Amino acid sequence: MKFLTRFVGLFLVLLVFILKVKAQKLDPTESEKSEKTSYLKIETDYLTNNVFLGRADTVLQPSFAPGIGYYHKSGLYMNATANYLPRNTTSKLDNGAIEIGYTVELTDRLSGSLYFDKLFYSPTSTSIKSSISSTSVISLTYNIADIITPTVELDYNVNKAAIPGDFLMNIGLNHDFIFNPIFGGEDNFTISPALNFNIGTQNFYKNYLQRKFKNKKLQAQETKAIDALAPFQALDYEFSLPISYTSSRFTFSYTPTEAIAVNKLPKAILNTYENATNLFYSTFTLILKF
Repeated sequence: MKFLTRFVGLFLVLLVFILKVKAQKLDPTESEKSEKTSYLKIETDYLTNNVFLGRADTVLQPSFAPGIGYYHKSGLYMNATANYLPRNTTSKLDNGAIEIGYTVELTDRLSGSLYFDKLFYSPTSTSIKSSISSTSVISLTYNIADIITPTVELDYNVNKAAIPGDFLMNIGLNHDFIFNPIFGGEDNFTISPALNFNIGTQNFYKNYLQRKFKNKKLQAQETKAIDALAPFQALDYEFSLPISYTSSRFTFSYTPTEAIAVNKLPKAILNTYENATNLFYSTFTLILKF
């Protein structure tokens, strides 16, 4: 209950801020209309399984994640999301997040972003990421001759008390195929095949296994196995094919992803948890901007 109260309180503060800033906006001039504009975004995601860096719970864990955010034309933004587990035995609000960030176009082809996430998890959460308290991220993206777009992202996750933090790096490649218009107007259909390679530490995973499985013998095996892994190494390869359709203020997208985990626990331990190395999951997203 304390978790829910804290999350709802911060969400209401964010909502008041968004509405206040929105109300203060003036009608743009004709010259401003051709430039970036500020907008309010309402979004809801459905995730077929909760997967993080090729790691997942031992049972299928789908979730709904509604969110609201305000994105200023300067590049500053702020949003909040909640995560609800519909198939959990008690059907519960599992976690939530408040995010503050900034995006910037450094040149015509080079862009960057940075953001900070404060995460909230219920005490009974079985999410792979439930040991993470906050995340700080910085990324750079470069468009090479409109052929391919590489991205480099650096993350630092602060874990809960007594758990060391995690350093992560993502290296990605993608290309957008945009078909516009389809039905006239400003509608467009986009397909963005992507490959991502994740490197980092996995203190978050050790903590998850220790909380999930209380058998002392297994916990000792888990700790020994993860500590024996290199402190900073490959975690997974991810192949995804985001498909989106935008019409006026609405965007609908579907993102199937295949995650191939590496440097996981030894097979003898994984078999105990029935945790697969290859994980396929999908995300369905509906966005409204105004």
